[in-house]
Amino acid sequence: MNTADKLWGSERCQLFKDIAEKVWFRIIRKHKLGLNDKEVAITNDIIADILEYRITHLKNFDVYARDGYLESVYGNDIDLFVEIYPDEYKWFALQAKLLKKNNKYDTLRDSSDGDYQWDKLYHLEEISGCTPYYLLYNGVENYKHPGKDLCNKEFNESQFGCSLVEPREIETLATRRGSTGRFINPTFNDIHPDFAQPWRVLVCCEQEVKNIDLYSFEEIKDSSSDLKIIVSLIKDVDLNMDNIDEENKNIEFDENPENRIFAASKEAGWNPQIRIVVSLSPSQE
Repeated sequence: MNTADKLWGSERCQLFKDIAEKVWFRIIRKHKLGLNDKEVAITNDIIADILEYRITHLKNFDVYARDGYLESVYGNDIDLFVEIYPDEYKWFALQAKLLKKNNKYDTLRDSSDGDYQWDKLYHLEEISGCTPYYLLYNGVENYKHPGKDLCNKEFNESQFGCSLVEPREIETLATRRGSTGRFINPTFNDIHPDFAQPWRVLVCCEQEVKNIDLYSFEEIKDSSSDLKIIVSLIKDVDLNMDNIDEENKNIEFDENPENRIFAASKEAGWNPQIRIVVSLSPSQE
């Protein structure tokens, strides 16, 4: 069995497929009831699914989180590190966004300090060698799509529950203007299927690593002590990021200037609330 087949047949690949499907039907249900979901609530459920997998299956996931942070201040930034070779991890920087009940994304042009979020992702990619994506949470009733992903594996529409889109495609679509000069919020169909991939490709497909910086487990673990590891569903870290904790609004990165991940994140203003580390073998913790 070759490497691609092993990845495709792995439990971690199945986990990512299952998560996307759950998100897809969750959002459909909310929209049918006339409700909008929350990015942070979906992210919390994803983390719970990963932690349950870690407890009941192989411990090849490590999850780190900040506690009590305001989503409105820090955004919904997620780091995903995937082990490609023994103790060599590829860094994916994911900016989560939610499809609203009107079938549009209305927060793609969010900015801080005058910079759009895609500018932050471009800069982070340039200085760190990471691969940035927008991670879109979706669910559309009666939408059908039989397709093939980057590793030429078939998938149906439910895998777009968690879809990946390159920042430049988001920038292009989110900065379109109508005849009145007002911005036009992209719809699900503006992006899918042409510009999106199921997020499972990050762990189910062989990754391109040519001219890409890779990171060790120790580098990841030591990149910020402000991100605390969670090894069970009941720990000190509070995953309810809806908490309104004004005292946390001005928390800065813990200084660790010699660490490449820390230095790049600080320079780019990338301040993830969640970090997921996916290993080929059980956790080193």
